Amino acid sequence: MKANNKMMRQTHAIVCLLALIITLTGCTIDEPSVNAGEFPFVKEGKVWICGTQTFKMEGDTIIGIKSYKKLYRKNPEQYGDNNMHYFAAIRERDKQVYAIKPQQRKEILIYDFSLEKDDIITVKETDEEIIEFKVGREPEYLSSGRKKWDMLYLLNHQLFITGYIYWIEGVGCLDSPFWSIDDYGCGDLYVCYEDSVSIYP
Repeated sequence: MKANNKMMRQTHAIVCLLALIITLTGCTIDEPSVNAGEFPFVKEGKVWICGTQTFKMEGDTIIGIKSYKKLYRKNPEQYGDNNMHYFAAIRERDKQVYAIKPQQRKEILIYDFSLEKDDIITVKETDEEIIEFKVGREPEYLSSGRKKWDMLYLLNHQLFITGYIYWIEGVGCLDSPFWSIDDYGCGDLYVCYEDSVSIYP
């Protein structure tokens, strides 16, 4: 009888240990950039300069069980100073880039660098409008090795702007890299730095 009790206690302890291992394994925190390929969008210290605005990725934050890079923006016209202000939390997984705005918990998909011709991505959705990009031509490779997409702008599933809007892998949209996060807009991309080296233009 004592042997049976001892065996039951050992079995119970093993089951509890296995349950703990499974729970901890299921709750691991992703890095901010996972399976992003050779040219990740999310990277510590990365800088985008768009007109009078500057964006910089600096530091990490955890929301839920996911890890993000913090994105800051300097915009004297909007903020009235030359300081960097917290703008969004950004993460990347399987070449898809997600953002969470301040005071919110819901992620929005802002880029998918795995898209092929005719694929469509929704970048903004409200009660009044749905804004999408559609890949208009086969993506091409630039001399840097980065992919470039020619995107068509759709409003409520209809072509809204003639001509193409360009995305570059790891750089973003050349018209406004973080436009889908904030309605204020940020203007055309002038330069993008990674490790203090210009990767665009």
